[in-house]
Amino acid sequence: MNLEVYDELNHAKARLTRAKAELAEMKIARERGELIPIDDVHAQWAENAANVRKKILALEGKLPVMLSGKSLSDMAAIIHEAVYEALNELGGYKANGGCDSGA
Repeated sequence: MNLEVYDELNHAKARLTRAKAELAEMKIARERGELIPIDDVHAQWAENAANVRKKILALEGKLPVMLSGKSLSDMAAIIHEAVYEALNELGGYKANGGCDSGA
């Protein structure tokens, strides 16, 4: 066997070994719940986006009545409260505008 063929064979074996190790690591991560199917992620994000859209669109009908006759500073406070109320209903948001990562 010439040196070039030997090098190619060794390279292929190394790639196969790395691929097997990566597959084993992915299997372990999946079993630990650290890795989830991309279709599940897409479905959850689509649901989240629909919920955000619904909450934001609901503000259109809710805010005019609440803002009628109010000063600009009162309007700003009412809008702020309504926005964060909607975000809190979706979960994970704090009134200070930060995201609660659960940590």
